[in-house]
Amino acid sequence: MPKPTKKFTPPLITLAPDGDIILDICNSFSSDDTSPAGIRFLVASQILCTSSPVFLTMLSKTSPFSEAAKLHDPTRKVPITISLSDDNPTAFSVILNILHLRNRVVQKHPPRRPTLLAIMDISDKYQLYEALMFVTHSWCAGISRMDLPLLEKIMLAWAFRYEAMFRDATRDLLLQSHCVTGGNLVLVQDFRMAAVLKECLPECLTKALVEKRNMVIEHFKTELQYFQTERWAQPLLPVCTTKCDRRQQDHFWRMYWLYQLEVPSTWLRSIGYLSSMLRLMPHVDCTEDVTVRDHIWNIDLQDIVDEALRMLKDGLSLSEFPSREVMEGD
Repeated sequence: MPKPTKKFTPPLITLAPDGDIILDICNSFSSDDTSPAGIRFLVASQILCTSSPVFLTMLSKTSPFSEAAKLHDPTRKVPITISLSDDNPTAFSVILNILHLRNRVVQKHPPRRPTLLAIMDISDKYQLYEALMFVTHSWCAGISRMDLPLLEKIMLAWAFRYEAMFRDATRDLLLQSHCVTGGNLVLVQDFRMAAVLKECLPECLTKALVEKRNMVIEHFKTELQYFQTERWAQPLLPVCTTKCDRRQQDHFWRMYWLYQLEVPSTWLRSIGYLSSMLRLMPHVDCTEDVTVRDHIWNIDLQDIVDEALRMLKDGLSLSEFPSREVMEGD
């Protein structure tokens, strides 16, 4: 007769010796293969409620949830157990150590990528931004230099409210994103579509990115329209002798690029591509002793590009999103 299989009991880690809650965290679908199958933590409800509005709603005396009724039952003699089957045990262990001020076991450098992303999800889910701020902001300074996908950097900065990395990552995303039918933005890498932004980022963030991109594109169009009507339509300045064939090359290239810029699909390309296209116009040299600015117009186009890049210098700011309000001192 086969022996009955013993039920697995996750180990119990005591974070608060006088704790009144046992968090039973099962590793149901963790992406981190090194996470344990499950783990339990003896914690203090007061710390959870002070750190997280979500736990406060769940466990306060006036809460309608059954966990609150058990916690505040005057006849209770042992800690209550709350099961969290959707959260990563390794990531939750890091978070609970931070909340319970176990600073000696909290690592100074960013955790491994799967754990870091799981901490991001838990932080956003339980609204732990403020409680984790000093540690996560210290990590973000290192994350900025890590070779992580651009969208992951944006989401980490978004969840942890780290302004510097958010500005840099959104600027880079604006430079690299292309527009497709319907006004949606896509990230293209290695000449292939890597991601549709509206499927990866919050709606309010995607909308702000589209608006910022449209502002820069309109700047390009307005300035180039001015050149078309005020400069390109004028005859070439007679600064060279008739023997200088560079003037004809100059005329050819300005007509060629004018045609390119009038093709609607051109404006769906990334701002980085459009900037490069304008910057890399052939530099027409002249055999005569005249200044380049007197002879050709691409220097002025580079001025337009420089102005557009200045508009993108700081990317987006977290202060533009009420739900991501950065407190004074961040």
